[in-house]
Amino acid sequence: MADDQLGEEYTCRVCGFRYDTPTWDGGSGSHDICLCCGTQFGYQDTVLDGVWSVRAKWAAEGHQWSSPEFRPPDWEPGTQLAQVPDRWADASVLAFKLSAPPLPAMRTSADPEAQRAEVLGRFLRDGRLTHFPATGREWTIVLEHIAAGFEPGVKYRRLEIDKLLKAWHGKPADLLSRLTDQGFVANDDQYYWRAER
Repeated sequence: MADDQLGEEYTCRVCGFRYDTPTWDGGSGSHDICLCCGTQFGYQDTVLDGVWSVRAKWAAEGHQWSSPEFRPPDWEPGTQLAQVPDRWADASVLAFKLSAPPLPAMRTSADPEAQRAEVLGRFLRDGRLTHFPATGREWTIVLEHIAAGFEPGVKYRRLEIDKLLKAWHGKPADLLSRLTDQGFVANDDQYYWRAER
């Protein structure tokens, strides 16, 4: 396997930002939003023309970060663009690939509780989810927090759980889908309940 393909599923096809969880799993994007360029994995980056178009728009806007709190202090767009896998590169990216130094690592906290508090602080305001997380790790922290609000052993009908989740965000169906997919909530034909993890 070529060096360029190592970890390709962990790299944004548009801007080259690398993640600690896959942005693509086989043929499916995670549908998370890139912290750097704002691309939705599996939507805007499925075909070469789409990748190039989004990259050109991002460049025209001055390489603005969608989540600026994750921008490394010594970040430089050309260095990061050099991390774009070759098959998604255009002429501007290929020029950077010839001379780019290694990319700085993504900022993470060594303390899990501090990391949890940081993530919850970015996504929750006044007990509500302000916007959906961009990475799987952030989703896990947020979903775990939301699921902790369900009473253990209590079974909820769909209307009840929708009402509870609507208090968190205006899209309760999306939250419920994430909670069940990630194993925080279990269900049968009639009821939903907090899963044991």
